[in-house]
Amino acid sequence: MNILLTSRCNRRCPYCFAAARISYPQSGAATDPAPEYIREADFGVAIDFLVRGRQRVVGLLGGEPSLHPAFPELAARAWSAGLDTKIFTNGLWPEGTIDAFLRAAEAQKQRPRLVLNLNQRAITPDPQHAAQEAFLERIGKYCALSFNIYEPDFDPLFLVDVVRRFRTRRDIRLGIAEPLAESGNAHIDVADYPKLAGTLMRLAAACDEHGIRLGFDCGFTLCMFTPEQIGRLVLAGARFRSSCGPVIDVGTDLSVWACFPLSTLSAGVRLTDFDDLRALVRHFQKHFGPLYRTGVLEECIDCRHRLRGRCTGGCAAHVFRRFQP
Repeated sequence: MNILLTSRCNRRCPYCFAAARISYPQSGAATDPAPEYIREADFGVAIDFLVRGRQRVVGLLGGEPSLHPAFPELAARAWSAGLDTKIFTNGLWPEGTIDAFLRAAEAQKQRPRLVLNLNQRAITPDPQHAAQEAFLERIGKYCALSFNIYEPDFDPLFLVDVVRRFRTRRDIRLGIAEPLAESGNAHIDVADYPKLAGTLMRLAAACDEHGIRLGFDCGFTLCMFTPEQIGRLVLAGARFRSSCGPVIDVGTDLSVWACFPLSTLSAGVRLTDFDDLRALVRHFQKHFGPLYRTGVLEECIDCRHRLRGRCTGGCAAHVFRRFQP
């Protein structure tokens, strides 16, 4: 489960999957935005929800989570609750935020876990690039890297150089930008996924050469690779999967949605309406079941890999847009 600390962000990525993110109160009115920052009391409710349900993992995100005025204190609260805490960030932190965060981690005797999302240099303004490099110099050893694919022509090999230069964690998360169910953002059509395979194989080979773990997030399809390429990914130690299902994001007002791409279809759902995370996951599995089970391509219908549960046939938001163009 992920908790949004704020809906604010200091970067504007063309593929942003949170661009249409509005936390819907029970009225369901899209004109009723959630608070800009989560209240500390509501953050405590979300943390207690996880602890009570014997869950051990939480993600802190936004927007950009470090923009919350009490960011170090909220991270410390998650640590003190015994939660394995991942912080998803763009790394655009001023020196004062880095200092306060490191003091909080030291006080909690924590080695922080950060997931740093990087874009290609071409869409990263010079001031942001300089800020991210300064961030990596100070705190890179606590970071795994993240990269989101949103166009067919890209080169992710710079990530390997960043890992080696700044001695980050030897772990790269690879995501693929998904469409928002009811609005637009930059993304790739599922039918064009096979065009990405050659570039991803070069990245997997480079990661294998330098002892870096490459992991694939949700939404990828099995058929974007040939059987031979799948075998090479396995031999390279890449953690490939084709998955789609409820992630569970909690908004700043304790509204809840299955995932960002389906957030506008999850109006009226609140964390406090459920006893635990399992019940919340079951709710969204039932609510979006047809989207999770269908697959976006025509050939998904009778694909043996989908029927065996080895491939989900792409993101549920792609499926929704296919039937609700």
